[in-house]
Amino acid sequence: MKKIILLAVAIFMAVAASAQVKYSRTFGKKESNVTWFVRAGVNFNSVSGDIDEHYYHGEEFYTEENGLDEKRGPEEVKIEGKTGFDVSFGFNKPFGKSAAYWGMELGFSSRGYSATEVEQDEERRYDENLGRYNYIYSYYEEDKGDFTAYNVKYVPFMVGYKYGVTKDIKIDAHIGAFVSYDFAISGDCDDVNGAEDEPEAFDAGLQLGIGAWYKRFNLDLTWQKGFLEYSNADCYADAAKHSAIMLRVGVAF
Repeated sequence: MKKIILLAVAIFMAVAASAQVKYSRTFGKKESNVTWFVRAGVNFNSVSGDIDEHYYHGEEFYTEENGLDEKRGPEEVKIEGKTGFDVSFGFNKPFGKSAAYWGMELGFSSRGYSATEVEQDEERRYDENLGRYNYIYSYYEEDKGDFTAYNVKYVPFMVGYKYGVTKDIKIDAHIGAFVSYDFAISGDCDDVNGAEDEPEAFDAGLQLGIGAWYKRFNLDLTWQKGFLEYSNADCYADAAKHSAIMLRVGVAF
């Protein structure tokens, strides 16, 4: 319930700020120089954390057939991010007449991760011609599982700078803080040893981006890093964090 309340407050702040800007634009004495925009594209999610070395385990067994010694290697859980979509709506407002600006953004996206249990076999076979053992390694995947969720993201404050290359072309660098909340989480990793725990829904962090504008049209690349625990799967010694790269196209109006 606390997370839902925080999300509701964040959305309310975004709507209130938007309404205030619209009001000044409509009824103010001076014409507003606020730029409204919408962006849409794909995001490439990832999960990173310190792997617990004590999580790995293995067993050894030997056979005398053909001089073969075989060692069953460690099991490992491989955590990987997923590709999703990202849609956002926001505004930029310059600081006076400078190229620097501040703004806000409200977005909707999908994110998640997959878990795969991987096992390794190590074979040691004696080569009579060489008079030594050769090692052969093989890997195979066991169980798989995944989580997918929809995400609401609010950027309460961001700052940036638009450098004019020509009259119509501008380079746009920006940085901001965000809070987000996952809902409609689906999927599970019950069959994957060490990755059974459901991901955390609430997140907060920073995002850093750079893009280019051609008149009203925009191409933007943004990197986002969460600072809160995202996955507490057993295979991680420390709680794993979420990050994403967003590639989006946009238009100003």
